[in-house]
Amino acid sequence: MKRHFNYTGRVKILREKIKIKICGGSNGDYYFDGEIDLNDLDIKNINSKVYLEFYYRDRIKRFSLGTVKVLSLPKDKNLDEFKNSISSVRLRILVVNEFEGNKIIARADRIKPLNWRRTQKGIIPLEIRDMGNLPWKIEYDEDEGPILVLNSKPNDFKELLKRDSKLGLSIYSAVFREILCHIFFYEKYNKEAMEIEGGWQNDWIRFAKKFVGNPPLNEENNPAEIFEWINNCVCEFCQQIKSKYTLENGD
Repeated sequence: MKRHFNYTGRVKILREKIKIKICGGSNGDYYFDGEIDLNDLDIKNINSKVYLEFYYRDRIKRFSLGTVKVLSLPKDKNLDEFKNSISSVRLRILVVNEFEGNKIIARADRIKPLNWRRTQKGIIPLEIRDMGNLPWKIEYDEDEGPILVLNSKPNDFKELLKRDSKLGLSIYSAVFREILCHIFFYEKYNKEAMEIEGGWQNDWIRFAKKFVGNPPLNEENNPAEIFEWINNCVCEFCQQIKSKYTLENGD
C-alpha cells in the first residue's frame, strides 16, 4: 500500500489514549476492538481525517476512523491478513489534513495492542509461516528483538515440538545459542550496553545470566571467552530446562 503523506510539524498522540486490542483467533478470525480518545488533541482542524494502520514488516492494513470531531471504529475490523504473525503486529494512528496536501498533523506509531504487551511468561514471540524446506529461523525486530518462525508445513509442527521433547529441546537450544551469538557478535554487545536500562538485548542477557552468571565482558571482549560462556549457557539451559521450559509467548 503506497502512502503519500506529508510528515512535517506533527502533534504527538499520547499512547495511553489508544486502547486497541486484538480479539478472536480460535478459527483464524482475528479482529480488533477498543477505543481511541482524541478529545484533548491540540489541533485546529477537527475535521481532519483519522486513520488506524496495523502493520508487520511490509504488510499494512489501514482503516478509516472518520474525523477527529466524529471518530468511530469501522464495522469491518478483520485482521486475518496477519494471522500467521499476529503477535508481532503493531499499530499507528495518523491524523491527516487532506486540505493541506495530506499533511500528517498528529501521529502515534509502534504501538502494541493492549493484549500483546509483553506480560506473557515467554521471552520470544512465535510465528507460524510457510517457509518451504526451512524448518525454522529467527528474525529480528529492531525494537522487540528476536522472533522464532516455525514452518507451517507440516501443519502440526508446533504441536510436534511439544510432543517430542528431544526435538523441541534441540531447536530451542539452537535458538538460544544463535540469539546470544547475534547479540555479542552482530550487535557488538559490551559492558557499557549491559549497564544501560531496557532493550531486548539486556532482557536476553539477564535470562542467560540465570544459568552461568555474568558474561566475560571487558575492554578486549575476547571472542573465545564469550563463545565458552555461550556454550556453558546453552549446556546449563539444556540440563535445567529440558522439555519443560518453552521460549514461546504463551500457549
